[in-house]
Amino acid sequence: MGAVRESSEAASVHQPTYSSLFVSSIEDPIANQLQRFWEMENVCDSSTQQENPDDRACEEHFMKTHFRDESGAYVVSLPFRDNKPPILGTNQTFAVNRLSTLKKRLDRDPQSKELYFENLNDYIQNGHMVPAKNPSDYLLVHFAVRKESSTTKLRVVFDPNVKGSHQVSLAESLLVGPKLQNDIGDLLISFRLNAVALTCDVQAMYRSIWVNKSDRKYQHILWYEGDNNF
Repeated sequence: MGAVRESSEAASVHQPTYSSLFVSSIEDPIANQLQRFWEMENVCDSSTQQENPDDRACEEHFMKTHFRDESGAYVVSLPFRDNKPPILGTNQTFAVNRLSTLKKRLDRDPQSKELYFENLNDYIQNGHMVPAKNPSDYLLVHFAVRKESSTTKLRVVFDPNVKGSHQVSLAESLLVGPKLQNDIGDLLISFRLNAVALTCDVQAMYRSIWVNKSDRKYQHILWYEGDNNF
């Protein structure tokens, strides 16, 4: 009996105990909504914002290099980083393959094909794009963006993010520059200050600004006419 008693006492000593806990955290939804509201409505003082050195360099580049030609059109140079034209290498093989894929896709969609040709022909008819006299090793690939609700249902977009054989793209070789448009808050306030608001759109505004001839080799594309080979 003594042995049994000792074993029972040892078991009672080492028997583990368990506790259940429930933790609840309640946040005041009204306080959170007010905090988010003031964060969204907070107006930043532009005078206290630190200027980005790259933005300053881009603006200085524009001021030093832009001019107006004999017709009055503005001419700008591409704002290369460190004022050095990049060595991009070649991406011709990639550009040819992309154009071949694009051609097959357009052949299966006659409506998009017609809109695509109309878009690029508009560049040519307005003198915004001309056949290149000398080929370029680096080429911009392009693709279509469709938006049925827009007056221009299809736009051709040129992609400068494709890297050349030196693993450098045109996009990453350029300075972006400072933001020029007003903040959305300022725009909304200006609409509230007047009874009547007028809006307008300048047709082909960016295409009306010429790129310096020395920089046009960075904006070559591949294209074909009709169903001919390219």
